Amino acid sequence: MTRPLPLLAGLALLATLHNAPAAAPDCEAAVGLDIARLTARALLVGELHGNEQTPAFVARLTCSLLKAGRPVIVALEREGQEQPALQAYLASAGQPADVQALTSHGAWVRPQQDGRNSRAMLALIEQLRRLRASGQPVGVLVMQQSFHPLVPGGTEG
Repeated sequence: MTRPLPLLAGLALLATLHNAPAAAPDCEAAVGLDIARLTARALLVGELHGNEQTPAFVARLTCSLLKAGRPVIVALEREGQEQPALQAYLASAGQPADVQALTSHGAWVRPQQDGRNSRAMLALIEQLRRLRASGQPVGVLVMQQSFHPLVPGGTEG
């Protein structure tokens, strides 16, 4: 049986996000991580769904990259139809009604959950919203590819 790859986020460093230099971000950087040694334009961070540590690490990694002057795109393992709601949330003030609008549909409200809709994931999205609101060059994209277990190589609709 083919199973989807558990992938929290891919961080792509794309210069197209960087318009004007923003002030240093107000966020917690990853301790003990030498950002200067990260020369790849893309990093993939995988995880078992539902833990608190990986979303928190991705938030700190994003902060570290931004503090080093590197723009970031965080690609979250979310369904494609969630992109408009996510973009609306990122452009919002992050008020309770904004959180409700983000989490009131799609995978957030499924009866069976697999950990991708955790408080830790919501905290990561909120951190990314705050960074964007402060003028940081950070983008967020959704991406998910699921494989149908009965059809080799087939995708679910």
